Amino acid sequence: LLNMVDTPGHADFGMEVSKSLDSVEGAVLLFDAAQGVQAQTLSVYDKARTIGRQRNEWKRGLVEKVGTNPDKADGEELGFRVLPVLTKIDIPSARPLEVALAVSDLFGFDPDSILKTSARARIGIKEVLDVICDKVPPPDSLADDDGTILRAKVIDSWFEPRRGVVCLVRVLSGAMEEGDRISIIDGGQARKDSYSVQEIGLVLPHRMRTKALSRGQMGYVIAGLRDPREARPGTILTLQKTVNTVVGNEMILPP
Repeated sequence: LLNMVDTPGHADFGMEVSKSLDSVEGAVLLFDAAQGVQAQTLSVYDKARTIGRQRNEWKRGLVEKVGTNPDKADGEELGFRVLPVLTKIDIPSARPLEVALAVSDLFGFDPDSILKTSARARIGIKEVLDVICDKVPPPDSLADDDGTILRAKVIDSWFEPRRGVVCLVRVLSGAMEEGDRISIIDGGQARKDSYSVQEIGLVLPHRMRTKALSRGQMGYVIAGLRDPREARPGTILTLQKTVNTVVGNEMILPP
């Protein structure tokens, strides 16, 4: 199962891009084979590098706290995989070789590693998916994960008139099922309210109800919240019955 998040291309949506990159292990960086390198592409690459550095700093901090070993930084991507891809190679004005060399000069990618694709002509799609599976690592397990404690990080949340708040979450440890009662941890502190999980599923991009999510999966959760500010990006969902264990034992809560 691949958890894939599309990001806006325009530079004005920098916050949305950062939230998307923070929820995944790597990114496919698209370059227009006709227009070449654009300003927003440089911005997205810089954000990916920044997130990679922050993750490595956080992992190094765990060495002192719980004795884990951080993953070795992956070249200049610093633990965050960036895969370069040329698009629209089938249009008459495309300059794939020239653009590939420019991308190599600016970003340091091997020109031979830059994939050439066209969504309209169905060129290179399988190759992109194969490279994602080969090069992007699966989500890391938390060092103190014994499989029993739910920790799900909120990536985004929004309000729907008929259902209330819908949370897009990434399950870091444990599992969540419909009917569970969950609590919210914000800034290391547990809130007093708890909520009953009404619906769980995957986003495909339409919503598909699965009734459960487990470690490594990304999906949506509806739990009767009425205000998106109750589940801001970065907050952690956990089971009500284990919230004291998570907070009291200072279990790992990724930033």
